[in-house]
Amino acid sequence: RDLVRSRGLGDVYKRQYKYIIEFVVYAGSVSMAIIFNAMGPMLPTLMEEFKITFTQAGLLSSIVPCILGVFALVSGTIVGKIGLKVTSCLGLTVMSIGCILSGLADTYTEMLISRVVSAIGAGLFFPMMGAIIMQWFKDSELVVVNSINFSGSAVGGALVLVIAPASVAALGWSNTLIGFGVGSGLIASLSWFLLKEPNLGVESKNQN
Repeated sequence: RDLVRSRGLGDVYKRQYKYIIEFVVYAGSVSMAIIFNAMGPMLPTLMEEFKITFTQAGLLSSIVPCILGVFALVSGTIVGKIGLKVTSCLGLTVMSIGCILSGLADTYTEMLISRVVSAIGAGLFFPMMGAIIMQWFKDSELVVVNSINFSGSAVGGALVLVIAPASVAALGWSNTLIGFGVGSGLIASLSWFLLKEPNLGVESKNQN
C-alpha cells in the first residue's frame, strides 16, 4: 500500500485499475470452469486408460463441486488468517497445480487426488470473487460486474467442450490437462502481481 502511494498514483489510475482487477477475477472464473469441466470430454479415454467403471469415472467430475462446497464454507476463516488477496491467489495457484498433477497421474488414485487438490484451490478462490469486486466497484456497478464474472463459468464450460476433444485427439489427455493447468497457472501468476489489497480498493471506491 505504501509502495503504491509512494509512486503518486493519480485518481485516474485508481479509477481504471478496477478493470484490471475485474480482468483477473473473470479470467480466474473462466479458468476454474475449464478445469471443472475438463473431465467430461475425456472420460471415455480415461476409462480406457485406467480401466475404470462409469461410476469411478463420474467421481472424477462430481468430487470437484463436493470438495469446493466444503472449502467454500471454511474460506471465511482462512481469509481472517491470511487475508483476501493471499487467499484468492493461493486458491488459483493450488487449482492450477492440481490440474497439472492430474495430467501427470499414472493411476486412477493419483488422478482422483489431483482433482481434490484442484477443488480445494477452487474452494478458496470462488467465494472471494464477489468480495474482491465489492472492494473496487460502486454499489450501482456490482450487479453487472458480478453477472459478468458468473458468466465466466458458462464461457469456460463452453470453451472446454470445444477445445478438449480436439486437443485430446491431437495431444493426448495428459498434455491437454497439463496445458489447462499451465494456462491457469499463468492467471494465478498474474493474480499475485495484479491483485491489490482490499484497503486500497476501498480508497479507490470512495474516490470514484
